[in-house]
Amino acid sequence: MVFFPPAPDGSHNLIDSFSVYGGAFLMRPIGGLVLGHFGDKYGRKSAVVPSLFIMAFFTFAMGCLPSYERVGKWSTALLVICRLFQ
Repeated sequence: MVFFPPAPDGSHNLIDSFSVYGGAFLMRPIGGLVLGHFGDKYGRKSAVVPSLFIMAFFTFAMGCLPSYERVGKWSTALLVICRLFQ
């Protein structure tokens, strides 16, 4: 995998990728609480526009991330951060 350390059998990388994917599901309720409160107080449009901007920015940032060979464990950490905010 590009963002995780090399593993001889690859099963460790599969677990890592599932945990990055699953982390986003843990952040959804938090984002819903924050942006839901913001939308209730200031209107739907004022909640949707920042939400779309945040998702688009971190999707673009994930495409620009360096590989594990270039920056080591920082690639995994940056991928997790981007995925959590996405």
